[in-house]
This record gives sequence, structure tokens and C-alpha cells, in this order.
Amino acid sequence: MKFFERFESLARKNGTSPNAVAKELGISSGSVTAWKNGTAPSINKAIQLAEHFNVPTDYLLGIDRHTSNDSLSQERKQLEEKIMRLSAEDVDKALEYVEMLEMKRRHQER
Repeated sequence: MKFFERFESLARKNGTSPNAVAKELGISSGSVTAWKNGTAPSINKAIQLAEHFNVPTDYLLGIDRHTSNDSLSQERKQLEEKIMRLSAEDVDKALEYVEMLEMKRRHQER
């Protein structure tokens, strides 16, 4: 997923639009248009947007930290992308579920 697609998705998830977010942060509508046309944001603007949405800049910019093409890396990437879209409450629930799975695995290894 490209930067603008993630930016737009995060804005919509927060009940707003990319232009409204940009205006709130003092970013020109011309920058938003450039991003929509494929231009990457400056580092400062990427950081500003990532902080606004409370996401890592790597996620916002679509940087894949997984270099392996094996299926586990792809599954982890999908999981990470889904987690980034969860509310804080749902992240807590997901962590509880992961902890339960870890306990189950440890019990089975005995």
C-alpha cells in the first residue's frame, strides 16, 4: 500500500479526510494533491502525520521491514497492518488472546 492510500485510510478511520487532517496540521492542500499523485512527503511531514495518527512512520510510508518472502513474514506483515487499525481497547484484547495462545503452547510442550 502506498503512502497516500494509508494516509487516506487513516483519515477515514478517524472520521475525517486527508485535506481536513492536513489543514489541522498546517499542511497545504497542494502537498496533499502531490501525495495523491505519488510524491512522498518530507520526513518532517511524515513524522508529523505519523504522530497525529499514532502510527510508526514505517507503517505510514509503507516501508516493509520484513525482507524474507516466506509465508510467515507475509502473515506477520498482515497481522501488523491489522493491529495498526485497531482501537486501544481492541489491542488490549488482542494481547490477551496472544498471551492465552502462548500459555497454551507452553502447556502443550510439557
